Amino acid sequence: MARLIVRPFHRWHLPRAAELLQQTEAEVREAVGALSVEGVVQKLSGLNLEITRSLADVSGKLVSEVDRLAKLREASAIEARELERLHKIDIAATAVDQLVESYRLQKEQLESEITGQRTAWSEEEEVRTREQKEADDFEYKKAMEREKAQDKYDEDARVLEKKNK
Repeated sequence: MARLIVRPFHRWHLPRAAELLQQTEAEVREAVGALSVEGVVQKLSGLNLEITRSLADVSGKLVSEVDRLAKLREASAIEARELERLHKIDIAATAVDQLVESYRLQKEQLESEITGQRTAWSEEEEVRTREQKEADDFEYKKAMEREKAQDKYDEDARVLEKKNK
């Protein structure tokens, strides 16, 4: 912090101060001497006109900025609606993806069940075919044995008939 140095006041300062005061008064009188009431009124009117123009200019700029703000708000609202629309599309796309995935899983499950059922049917068909073949073979063998037995009986009956004749 700077210290203020106080010097003692000497008498020799008084004439210098009075001289400065007189010089200042002369400058003020000279500056004011050229002024008149009409000149001051005219200057004030000019100043008033200049202030009015400045206020009109500021008012025009303010209206322009208010219009710009309204347009920015409108653009912001449009963008917000667009974002909301895109968000709804994203939600719908997500839902479709989930449905597709659910469909794929159900399809895989059904295909697996169908494959299992076809395998079971195929095995059942093989069992039925084998059983039918075994039954047919049994019937054929039985028929052949009967035919052989009948042939033998017929042969034995002929032989017996020939012996008896």
